[in-house]
Amino acid sequence: MKNMIRNCLLGLALLTIASAAARAQVIYVTNADPSLNTLDIIDTGTTILIARVPVGYQPWGVALTPDEKCAYVTNRISNSLSVINTSNTSRFDILFPSDADYAPAGIAIDGKFAYVADRMPESPAPNLVSIISLKSNTIVKTIQVGEFPVSVVLTTKGDLAYVSNLASNSVSVIDTDTKLQLAVISVNSPHGLGVTRDGKLLYVTNHFSGTVSVVDTKSQKLISPPIGVGPNPVGLVLTPNEDYVYVANFGSDSVSVIKTSTRASLDITVGSGPHGLAVSPDGKFVYVAVQSEGKIAVIDTETYAVSYIAIGGMPTEIAFGRSKGEGEGQDCSN
Repeated sequence: MKNMIRNCLLGLALLTIASAAARAQVIYVTNADPSLNTLDIIDTGTTILIARVPVGYQPWGVALTPDEKCAYVTNRISNSLSVINTSNTSRFDILFPSDADYAPAGIAIDGKFAYVADRMPESPAPNLVSIISLKSNTIVKTIQVGEFPVSVVLTTKGDLAYVSNLASNSVSVIDTDTKLQLAVISVNSPHGLGVTRDGKLLYVTNHFSGTVSVVDTKSQKLISPPIGVGPNPVGLVLTPNEDYVYVANFGSDSVSVIKTSTRASLDITVGSGPHGLAVSPDGKFVYVAVQSEGKIAVIDTETYAVSYIAIGGMPTEIAFGRSKGEGEGQDCSN
């Protein structure tokens, strides 16, 4: 009897821990509405907006450090990065040089550096990727890439960064060790990027052709033909098992779901202006920033049923992380 009670108590304790872990997941959403300019933190278990952190003007990209204790937000019009402590939501800003309108957009982070695509609209300066040290929180190098860089993605090993150059019809390949551009891959109107865990395939949304290109990263050649999706695709995300790619079609009200083994796709209606996406670590849900309607669409990846979290404003990009408060003690200004 004692063993039975002990086992029951152990089971309840494990269930409580598992439930707490599930509740501990949050999404970080940049909200570019001019009246807000915030990083919104949402508990995915309760769907409650638990914090709205003021950042710079027109926040766009968001990425977390590997320990998920600091969130970096690109502010396109403020020409800055906001760095937020995820424990207490304290914030400081990293300012870009005042010699040009850098308009930072996409961002990716490894253990030491943040890689930021600087879109520089109507600027005489070259289009760049800025590399920021996470230790000093300063720009340590810039790399010239193609025109109008939008998104950045890192391989799982962290040895390469891919940058989509929308107006140059190209993707830049950057060696993260030497901090040099290794190659340029020709891709039609690239916008969103996603790379498989083994680094062999790169998925690219083709913004002006309503397709997704698949790149063999070894040969740096496109695997033809491109996959048809909705109009003006922007963000994309691979599920953890890499069986599916979800694509936000900004020019419509849909998200396309591509089965990677067959390249077949279907569309799910989510609302007007879908933009950034993030998938839950267990792969059960995909979260979509529905920019024109001020809400987050939540897609059940098994049934494709859609529910919503209303937050208002103009949600743009999304990143997954642990619950606010689990980063206690971290000083993001180191």
